[in-house]
Amino acid sequence: MFSDFLSEKGMPIIFEAAQPHQFVEVNGVRRPTEVYDVESVLGAIYNAVQGRQNVYGIGVSEVHDSGPEKVPPLRYAIWMEGASKDLVIYRSPVYFPASAICQEGYVEELLQRGIKNLIIAGGRSSSDRYPGYQPLEFLARIKTAFGHKIFAGGVTIQTRKNETQRLAEKTRHGMRYFRSQQIFDAEPVNETLQAYWMQCQEEGLEPQTVFLSFVPVLNEHTIGKLRDLGVAIPEDVERMIYAGGDRRAMRRASIAVAKELLGKILEHA
Repeated sequence: MFSDFLSEKGMPIIFEAAQPHQFVEVNGVRRPTEVYDVESVLGAIYNAVQGRQNVYGIGVSEVHDSGPEKVPPLRYAIWMEGASKDLVIYRSPVYFPASAICQEGYVEELLQRGIKNLIIAGGRSSSDRYPGYQPLEFLARIKTAFGHKIFAGGVTIQTRKNETQRLAEKTRHGMRYFRSQQIFDAEPVNETLQAYWMQCQEEGLEPQTVFLSFVPVLNEHTIGKLRDLGVAIPEDVERMIYAGGDRRAMRRASIAVAKELLGKILEHA
């Protein structure tokens, strides 16, 4: 189980599977993705994770934007039940009505599908008003409703103000692991992780696992979407990624950047 792997030594990995659109164009005809393209989508994911012993989970995120509608996370997760890896669902409860049907009902459906791993995220902006529950409020409700059946984690935004205190508070409330924002700069990650460890020592808390997030960059659109999500990308890193010019070269350059940043973070750990 995913929860068991976190207690082992090593470097556990969550492979995050990008959600396809609900519909695809085939010879000018709009067809549901699950009818036409599900095998190719799943085949690519299976090829990426099978045989990789340190990939302990497949992450499926909710997408909240104005672009083409994506396949809902739960349906996408159901497709991947044969991947022989635990599924990790990223849920932002703030975007859904604050009712038991929309909130606890969703978690109950996950459990019925055998999905126990849930990363709880907030909204894009702390200044916006949302209809649903904030992460810690949602966590308290599902703990009341389901006890320890859900293995809950959260997110950390390494460039956010007071992030150390946020991580410590989430740890006190029972979040067992965290996913970072996409990383293009090692320094804020190192500072946050060190400060979090020190804060835990002061409070007598057990520091929880932090998954470091890296994403390949394919084109300018990817950069724009990341910036819309508040991801900080230094100018020198952006120049390195764009230097290749075409899609494949940008992807290779972004992977090289990710490897270099991971090395710097591990050296600092």
